[in-house]
Amino acid sequence: MIVRMDSPAPPIRVESWVRGEPHTNFKLGTLYSVAFWPTWCGGCGAEISHLAQLREKYDDNAVQVIVVAASERG
Repeated sequence: MIVRMDSPAPPIRVESWVRGEPHTNFKLGTLYSVAFWPTWCGGCGAEISHLAQLREKYDDNAVQVIVVAASERG
């Protein structure tokens, strides 16, 4: 599959949710940050920490952070 800037987002198959409930719809007026974290990347944990701080700063649900741990096997 080739994904370009104007391509629609491909479906994401989630095997398990670590925390929270699956997002089934997105709310107008809410900012969603979706980060894909490769499981083999040791240094990527710093990004997860920054996203957690962002979520805590905007605790009024104006910002939702979704982190997907991706395996290349999938």
